[in-house]
Amino acid sequence: MINDEAKLFTISNLATYQAGLIEASSHRNTLRICDEVLNSYELTTMQWLLIGAIFDASNSEIRLTDLADKLNTGLPYLTNMINHLEHRSIITRLNNKKDSRSKTIILTPKYLKLIPTIEKELRQQLRSSFYSKVSEIDFATYLKVMIELAKPIGLLKDGYLRQD
Repeated sequence: MINDEAKLFTISNLATYQAGLIEASSHRNTLRICDEVLNSYELTTMQWLLIGAIFDASNSEIRLTDLADKLNTGLPYLTNMINHLEHRSIITRLNNKKDSRSKTIILTPKYLKLIPTIEKELRQQLRSSFYSKVSEIDFATYLKVMIELAKPIGLLKDGYLRQD
């Protein structure tokens, strides 16, 4: 059954700014929860996304340029974040075995062990807050839509999402 709020928002009568406001509000709510959890690990959400992209990489090793592509960000911003995480002993830069001109990024063994703990806590907090208000089917649909919307700008190339 569709509730009254959902009836108001159909493709035929939803203005683009209304859709944008809904999307932005949803994004801010997610970020707020993420920031609350990640703050206890002294991480920002963007740093967590970077750590996750490295974790998802094959053999948990990724070239700097590939990481910039996955995060859809520029190398200067990424380099600053990597410098910070390297200083905190979260990641390490290595010479690329295949190309001496480039560097690869890996997670330190100590931090690699911490990732499942952070992921579990973050997932529990998101699920117990506003994700609990959405059915599993609706959430799966939401994820499918986000994946489709991310494709045009190249964020979700084949093999991007870790399949465990």
